[in-house]
Amino acid sequence: MSNSARSGFCALAIELMTLILSELDLKLLLQMRTVCKSLKSLVDESIALQYKVELAAAGMEDNHKSPLVMSERMSRLQQYTLAWQNLDFHTIELPPQPLSTWELVGGVLGSIAPKDSRMIFNRLPGHSRGIERKEWQFACTPIFPVRDFTFDPAQDLLVAIESPDKDSSHPNARPFCRLHVKTLSTGNPHPLAVSPVIDLPAWQYYDSGLHVEDLKIHAENFGLLLRYHFTDDGAETPFNDLVVVNWKTSDVILHLHRIYPLVTYTFLTEQYVALAISDGRARLEVHSLSKGYEASQTTWDRNSYLCAFDYPFPSPRPNYMFIQSDHASAHVSNNSPEVPFFAAESVKILSVYFTYQYSRNRPVEDERHLSHLIPIECLLALIPHSPDGVGTTWLWKYWAVQNSLTLNTCPDICWPSYVSGSKYADYIPKTHFNDAHVEVFDLNPVLARRESAKPSPGRSEKVQYGLRHLCYFADLPDPPGPEFKQSIMISDDGLVLVDFTGDGSRDTDLMKITFLSL
Repeated sequence: MSNSARSGFCALAIELMTLILSELDLKLLLQMRTVCKSLKSLVDESIALQYKVELAAAGMEDNHKSPLVMSERMSRLQQYTLAWQNLDFHTIELPPQPLSTWELVGGVLGSIAPKDSRMIFNRLPGHSRGIERKEWQFACTPIFPVRDFTFDPAQDLLVAIESPDKDSSHPNARPFCRLHVKTLSTGNPHPLAVSPVIDLPAWQYYDSGLHVEDLKIHAENFGLLLRYHFTDDGAETPFNDLVVVNWKTSDVILHLHRIYPLVTYTFLTEQYVALAISDGRARLEVHSLSKGYEASQTTWDRNSYLCAFDYPFPSPRPNYMFIQSDHASAHVSNNSPEVPFFAAESVKILSVYFTYQYSRNRPVEDERHLSHLIPIECLLALIPHSPDGVGTTWLWKYWAVQNSLTLNTCPDICWPSYVSGSKYADYIPKTHFNDAHVEVFDLNPVLARRESAKPSPGRSEKVQYGLRHLCYFADLPDPPGPEFKQSIMISDDGLVLVDFTGDGSRDTDLMKITFLSL
């Protein structure tokens, strides 16, 4: 910036300069501090500009509907960031309840009462953000057996699955899958859905054993996996179908069938979905949701992907892969004015957990377990946008080495809610030498750079510092009894400690929920 331009800009009213600077991205805003003393003072002393810097450091976006004044939002944001680094919890225990189907999305924990199919929801409290705990429940009407469900609090959306294996009145009828689209707050039909009930077609190749799994919502997209066996010449082969439905219009917008082996998938954006393919050489396949697939054109052939991200771990055994990411719709989570700020889409990560073996002669017990944490923005930057790039396979050294974090961890996939925003929670069980504790890895690059640049006397003793991440850790309370096992889940406002017995197959199996709110 020339002297004349700098002098002219600094001659503007402070309010106008602040308004102009607030439109800059974070990098340019921080560069303005180096232009002259006047601009440095303006950036450092303006609550609005410092709030923008702190939002980026915390991986958050401002809720413009919040009635709180800027100074109060700034104070809560600083408390929120510090509470995560110190893992300074407020503990709330719920009474033990039967172990049942559950879901944790966007700070809301939902479960099904086993006896009467009531839906029970708890909004987790957030002391730093000023969010109060709330509990509500309802019975779905008309009454139907809820096989599984998922929801998105930001859209007041609940999708429940009614999926009997067979129609009891027609023993030879093929299995079907019925989706009920409701509001999360009341259980009534969702007003934005054209139809409150969506019946997926009874595609004729489902010969036996249809199972519906891995329900996910991303904006208007609702995805699910259909697992089944296909019979050919008397032999049964396991397959998977990935189906994505627009829950507002009831249209099937993607149907990839006869995928094997496919363990799981995730939405990257409203436009892209990633499949975890584990056929010896693991990879993530990215498919477009805007190609207008038709059911008759969707047989998976290993080559029809938009692009793929390769893993370098060859294995004589099929690799097991499991993807976990945060599907809460941050960009529409402004519905509640009491939320002063919320997780930004730009810092979200996904976790790819997989197992592999280098030698066929090694026993299964020698399987290696890794969790690969990937900023979603790094994947999106490599997706081709021209026809010439379609079908590109990115090798590990070009897409992952500089941009991600690999951990020797084995997450509890029975409680798959260990990713929230830019954070990953790893539960470390109790041993003879250490108490049970949790490690929270934060891959927000802005925060990692800022905290790592601090001199040693100013660093927190509860934080481990990495090149691209921070790690927070804290001890956890012991289980209530020797028959209980433990697991951990993470949300925007803290952790959820789960003590449980059994696997839900017995009426006596219990789970005890403890909110560790920040």
